[in-house]
Amino acid sequence: MEGSVKERLKYFLSENKIKGSDFCAKIGVSSGFISGMRESIQPDKLKSIAIHYPLLDIGWLMTGMGQMQKNAYPEPEAIHTLAEEGLRYHPRKSRGCIPLVDDIKATCGIPDGFSVAIKKDDCTPIVIPGLTGEFAIRAKGRSMINRKNPEKSINENNIIVCNRWNSRSHIRWGEVYALATNDGVVVKQLMPSEQEGYVRCVSFNEEEGYKAYDLPVLEISDWAIVVGVVNISLFT
Repeated sequence: MEGSVKERLKYFLSENKIKGSDFCAKIGVSSGFISGMRESIQPDKLKSIAIHYPLLDIGWLMTGMGQMQKNAYPEPEAIHTLAEEGLRYHPRKSRGCIPLVDDIKATCGIPDGFSVAIKKDDCTPIVIPGLTGEFAIRAKGRSMINRKNPEKSINENNIIVCNRWNSRSHIRWGEVYALATNDGVVVKQLMPSEQEGYVRCVSFNEEEGYKAYDLPVLEISDWAIVVGVVNISLFT
């Protein structure tokens, strides 16, 4: 869609029947925010928009490219727990299998990236009902626990399903990516950085002190976008 960022934002609000005053209040800005917009949106405001309006494609908002609304995560009914559906293990050749890469840290250094990890012989092929992807990894740590939007939370030991992201010129800001670096895989929400040549890595779990930071693009050997999360609930 052509036009300015302001015009695209107004179009999104109109299509979704959202009042401008309600939008401003929800993202924590003054009522004159929209009328005072110029060519871009400050990173902190963009982050708030991405958090409170997850279906709005931030890349579309900023550039006009792609679709206005997205569904990067499956609907809640498609996020399966082991207690409900389970992860079924299948031979590698089975249709719809997703390689589960448990030891991805050791295989994601420059210049190998995710492609080498996916081809490893010891990957465990899994089938997740209602969800497909190129590969899956296990979540580690608590930085992506999302108390504001629990259905988008990534908890310790969850299965994260990803698709490789080949474009470096078009990043879907506000989405969650898995980034292969020399220090292992980083799973973060990506936002624009004020520093040229960097991306802003945002953790959902700010309540526990996980702060956003800037990561040099040159230190990222491979990119993948998170398309779904399977919550593993252990009862014993």
